[in-house]
Amino acid sequence: MFVLRSILNRNWSKKSSLISYTMCRAWHRCHCKKSFQCPINNAAPKIREAEKRALDPDTDKDERQYWRKKEEQLRKEKDRLLKKEDRLLKKEEQLRDLLLIEKKKTQGSKKPEDFLSKPQGDMFLSFLNELCQVARAGKTYSAQEIVSFSTFLGGNEVFGNQLFLRDCYLEMKQVIAEYFRLDTETPKNGQVILTGSPGIGKSCFAYFFLLQLLGSDEEVVYQVGTNYWYFDGAEWSKFGDVTVVVNFLINFRGWYICDLYKGLGSYVIAILAKTIILSSPKLGGFKDILNNGAGRYFLPTWTDEEMSIFIKMQGGRVNEEEARNIVEDWGNVPRNVILRPIGTLEQAIQTITSLSSLQEKMQAAVNEDLGMPSRLIHLVPSSDYKTISARACSQKAAEKIFARLVKTDRDRLVDLAFSGSDSG
Repeated sequence: MFVLRSILNRNWSKKSSLISYTMCRAWHRCHCKKSFQCPINNAAPKIREAEKRALDPDTDKDERQYWRKKEEQLRKEKDRLLKKEDRLLKKEEQLRDLLLIEKKKTQGSKKPEDFLSKPQGDMFLSFLNELCQVARAGKTYSAQEIVSFSTFLGGNEVFGNQLFLRDCYLEMKQVIAEYFRLDTETPKNGQVILTGSPGIGKSCFAYFFLLQLLGSDEEVVYQVGTNYWYFDGAEWSKFGDVTVVVNFLINFRGWYICDLYKGLGSYVIAILAKTIILSSPKLGGFKDILNNGAGRYFLPTWTDEEMSIFIKMQGGRVNEEEARNIVEDWGNVPRNVILRPIGTLEQAIQTITSLSSLQEKMQAAVNEDLGMPSRLIHLVPSSDYKTISARACSQKAAEKIFARLVKTDRDRLVDLAFSGSDSG
């Protein structure tokens, strides 16, 4: 037991903790398994043998009494060994707990800088650094302006190197400022959830908003999917450990911008921070913070004028005629122009078999949980960006859907048309 006592009393530095714990495990395996497991395992057949002899009618009385006492002694010895093994197992658990505590202390004593890095050749880091440079150039940006970069948006060549500043970006910036009371002496913390139809450029709004923040000394944690970036007021770095980020955000008082890109990652509740969460319309996972007062706003799909500018600024990256055909089918969603929709409009409309199936798609797009809407459905926000209604993605889609319903569910359409009229 001296070995255990000396280990427990040892000063647990990071290396000695691991060594001591390893020694303890080795000692336990040796003593517990060899010194106890073998006698315990050997005790069982000895007890059975003693019990058998004590009950043997051919054995005389004195010998049976001897074996009964022997059986009792063996059972007591087995119980003693089991209790001793149990005590050692508990001590092993204590040692393991001490190691975990020491690891947490060691980790807690480190500064965030100890977990940060600047990955060489990282395209996203290059984009963030240029975003900071552009923000600190001192220029004031206006709606419908195009901001050009030498790096690709989000470090991804697919999205080009130009950021179009929509009218709604500047309006949403003001909405966010009012939510956090930035223009008052007592700004507040909290969460804002920003969503909208898939593919309309929620990540691009994040880039625009960063342009506003990086011109100052604001601290920012920027999450994209499962990656976390930190701006300390001067430069960007990347967090290498998600656990560290979560602990860091508990006491973080800056801006936390969480872009759940492609549905990856999960947000952290940073109570002291100003949080902006950019997400797909599937908002079931945000009920708790919405119930606690989080703001929820919807970005609109693009206007015809905005889409025309967007297509032209792509230059030779897209075929202009093909892009306009895509917009005619699927509406004003930039991602469709860049990545091309999978399947045709006609194939998507085939999934609508009746008026009821259309109503189900519409309701799924605007219900409380905001299920991921069909590509045939666009979410159209109100003027204050707080509520939405569901609409067909394009005029062409609406006409084709109506034509299909005339063929497949004419009676229901007639009933719907006359449902509001008076009978007398």
